[in-house]
Amino acid sequence: AASGDGGHVLSAPSVGGTRSAPSATTLPDMDATIGPAVTRPGLNTSLRHAGLAFMVDPGSPDATIAGMVACGASGTSAVKYGTIRDNVLAASLVLPDGSIANVGCRSIKNSAGYDLRGLMVGSEGTLGVITSVTVRLHPVPGFTVAVVADFKELRDAADAVQEIVAVCRGALARCELLDAGSVRAFNAYNANSGAVNALPER
Repeated sequence: AASGDGGHVLSAPSVGGTRSAPSATTLPDMDATIGPAVTRPGLNTSLRHAGLAFMVDPGSPDATIAGMVACGASGTSAVKYGTIRDNVLAASLVLPDGSIANVGCRSIKNSAGYDLRGLMVGSEGTLGVITSVTVRLHPVPGFTVAVVADFKELRDAADAVQEIVAVCRGALARCELLDAGSVRAFNAYNANSGAVNALPER
């Protein structure tokens, strides 16, 4: 990371850990409270026994969940599970004056007062430094099926996704659109990596 003139970069690799998560011996709560250095793969590894997972996937295995909250991250799984904004229940932050703010709560039904949790998501660290986050968890799918579809026109691809979402609501867990330039870059990268299967280019 790099900051602009007068900016600061805060690194907290030692301030991490999963502070509360579903137990293997009890009926699981559908949330977990974590420190600022916990990554998505790290949290999901600790949840393997519970059959639950944190589903927001920005595409970088090194991204911390607190960092995802700060930048308002999204990803290919947003089509089913929503963005990071939809999956943050609560957070604790240190404000610029040094005071501590606790926003949101673990309760799913929470409509009282200002939505300070929503205000902090995507604030890029300008309103406070996140010290813990409570995130929503989802059941791990029993199986997945991957499909690669080739369309002649970009509009055809968009129409197909719209129809799938409308007819098979909840079945589409991830969706990614690759235009011609993206496919060429993808094939070039795979060719350099020794892969032999190339996607059709148009």
